[in-house]
Amino acid sequence: QKPSVTKMGNSSLNSSANSNNGIDFNLPTVMPTTSNESLTQKTSYSSISDKPKKLNRHSTGEDVLRKYSNTLNAENGSIPVDGLIGKVCVVTGGNSGLGFETIRVLLLGGVKRVYLCCRNTDLATTTLETSKILFAEKVIVLELNLLSLPSIKACADEILRREMNSNIDILVCNAGIMAPPKLIRNEYGWESQMATNHMGHFYFTNLLLPKMKAQLTRSRIVVVASMYHVSAKLYISDMHFNRPNNTYSPWKAYANSKLANVLFVKALATRLEDTQVTAVALHPGIVSTGLFRHVLPEKGLRPLIFKQLVADKTVPQGAATTIFACAAPEVSRMSGCYLDNCAKANDMLSFEGKDADCSRREDLWRETKHQVQQAVLQLALQQLSALPSPKPASPCTLTFQACPTHYSDEEDDEDCD
Repeated sequence: QKPSVTKMGNSSLNSSANSNNGIDFNLPTVMPTTSNESLTQKTSYSSISDKPKKLNRHSTGEDVLRKYSNTLNAENGSIPVDGLIGKVCVVTGGNSGLGFETIRVLLLGGVKRVYLCCRNTDLATTTLETSKILFAEKVIVLELNLLSLPSIKACADEILRREMNSNIDILVCNAGIMAPPKLIRNEYGWESQMATNHMGHFYFTNLLLPKMKAQLTRSRIVVVASMYHVSAKLYISDMHFNRPNNTYSPWKAYANSKLANVLFVKALATRLEDTQVTAVALHPGIVSTGLFRHVLPEKGLRPLIFKQLVADKTVPQGAATTIFACAAPEVSRMSGCYLDNCAKANDMLSFEGKDADCSRREDLWRETKHQVQQAVLQLALQQLSALPSPKPASPCTLTFQACPTHYSDEEDDEDCD
């Protein structure tokens, strides 16, 4: 069976997005990549002794499934895990690289349904059809452009509509861009890396969060960050390089967005303390995927050297910590934590990432919330101003009918009111 593909169209103002923590996220919905490794490898094990005893930097996503699975040699090729069976998952940026591998392994783990949310739905559909992965019929492809708030809301609204009578169990914020050489801004004036990697996911998460919080079962929010956050020089009051003394650098902007991922998860975990929602951030490793398209040419010696000397993980290995964050039961006790190599790794955080006094995370949440709200308001006003003006009323003569001066008790006197 072929995967389902949905491209969102127009919808009315203030449809199904809920407010959360005082954030009014309603806005009009006006909707307007690379090869994958080891997509079809089949895994089986004959005895309990074959299960990994400990996960490490060399583990793959399938190794994570084997560790937590209680079923040996499932006839349909799956590796079912209790933490994944029957779950509904949402993965951003799932049309290639780590995102696609994450979806492939989640399907093997027994999930009920996966929403593959990406900009290029044609590429996602082609990848699904040509890769021959198992259980591809459980994948629903939705259009999502994280640079566009209407696109984000349209995607979230579609998921909420489809899962009205079900749960959203796992949200993986995987999509991202890295180090475009020139400063690019979206229509709200946001720098493209901060907009895609942080601002867009902040908005998308908060649109889905009220439903996830209201559910009676546990759910998880997994944010793919990076160890490169340690190089950040983030001025929260100038996240988009507007000041003359805060010049744009591709790698500084990328590091800033990844630090924002870490701080976002910490602030989110604080707000989820009395709920059944767990939020974690993670470092997947240095993996040669389409994320490096602004840095490496597609052909030649440079990508080969990068794979041999710089990249420290394959794509299946790079997805392992994400699968661990989705499936491992112990992660439910790690909300707000940073993960690496399928384990808690808070000691790998930078000083700013640790945010010991909690001030940076709250400053970032407050500023991000303010900027998103302002952009939402701007879009709403633009749509209102685009509406046709009402025609001027034509002159008319009002005629009054005199009330009868004599009537019996049986007559209706409502016309005299």
